[in-house]
Amino acid sequence: ATEDADLFKYFCIGETAMKEVKRATNELHAMFMHATNYVLRDDRLLRRFNLPPALWPRIHQSWDNRRNEMITGRFDFALSEQGLKVYEYNCDSASCHMEAGKVQGLWARHFGCSDGRDAGAELFEDLVESWKEAEVEGPLHIMRDDDPEETYHARFMRRAIEAAGIACKVVRGVSGLKWGEGGVVTDEDGEPIDWVWKTWAWETALDQIRAQISDDDEKLRLGKTIDRAAQPPRLVDVLLRPEVMVYEPLWTLIPSNKAILPVLWMLYPNHPYLLNSQFELGDDLAGKGYVVKPIVGRCG
Repeated sequence: ATEDADLFKYFCIGETAMKEVKRATNELHAMFMHATNYVLRDDRLLRRFNLPPALWPRIHQSWDNRRNEMITGRFDFALSEQGLKVYEYNCDSASCHMEAGKVQGLWARHFGCSDGRDAGAELFEDLVESWKEAEVEGPLHIMRDDDPEETYHARFMRRAIEAAGIACKVVRGVSGLKWGEGGVVTDEDGEPIDWVWKTWAWETALDQIRAQISDDDEKLRLGKTIDRAAQPPRLVDVLLRPEVMVYEPLWTLIPSNKAILPVLWMLYPNHPYLLNSQFELGDDLAGKGYVVKPIVGRCG
């Protein structure tokens, strides 16, 4: 806390509220998945998501092959007088795992808070079970940047991955990556990178990819677009290589994008968990007050 007066403040919710959050999470996940499928069947809608058209076939392929292969995602809710309302679905976000699964429990014990129970106490074991169900067949590489927040996200997830019996290595940035035989990308020890969990959201990775390769550059032919003898592997050569299994899957770009919100409102008008969301400002919103959000903006 930045103010001493706030040092001992905390929040509690009742069991009824907790069950409602769980019910809303399950129902909204199903709704977002239906909306994702709807978008991927309509190029006119997909264009609204501002994703490079060269990626569209890969997103379709990811959805067709991996729609049930998520490890974790996070809903952002508002609790209002009208009940729970969803702000967004961070379907491929790595953030908040350590905060919820470890730090808030440590805070409570440090300050002697004994009210209720730690809502994140079971998160670590849930992550372990998710990794066991993922059936990773080889060493899993955690890819991260130098950001301190990404460092502790990576360490916390590494503990869960290793607790699931999966060998795990952390790769910081891409400077240590090398080319192996047949265009395979390896880590600095020469071990092939075939399974990846990344601390970046896909949109952040796309920003880097956009800077490295243009949309019309041979339709993202990955390693074939560069001279491997002269240039080291790029992020695009790892994350978009068909043989590499990345968590969360590429299709999570769709439900994580704010453009999904008007689609949901169209499919489920006046649903109690949804806020009225539109692509263009109409009289109904203009007269009541509204918020404008970038469709691929991070940090709200």
